[in-house]
Amino acid sequence: MEDVNHDSSELLNRERDLSLIYALFLLAQFRETSGYPLIVKLVSKEEQVVEDLLGDLVTEDLGRMLASVYDGRLELIQELIENHSLYEYVRTAAIKCLTILV
Repeated sequence: MEDVNHDSSELLNRERDLSLIYALFLLAQFRETSGYPLIVKLVSKEEQVVEDLLGDLVTEDLGRMLASVYDGRLELIQELIENHSLYEYVRTAAIKCLTILV
């Protein structure tokens, strides 16, 4: 996750590499809170990068995934929701996460 956050171009150049998707689902499955800020940073990237890296995961699973790894820092979710420059589906997923947490 840290490598992808640092430089996502390498992963984008690999076709059909699902290692990032598997990692995200495993973090969520095991409720690994250390993944929370990493996922937030990942989905805060430019819209096209997020779309290329995560595809339909953003609209289908990101909200539940964020709720699963939530570490108590509500301000990170709030920043995603309030940042109008972010990918709209990331913002929607953050709202879903907040709903799940409530």
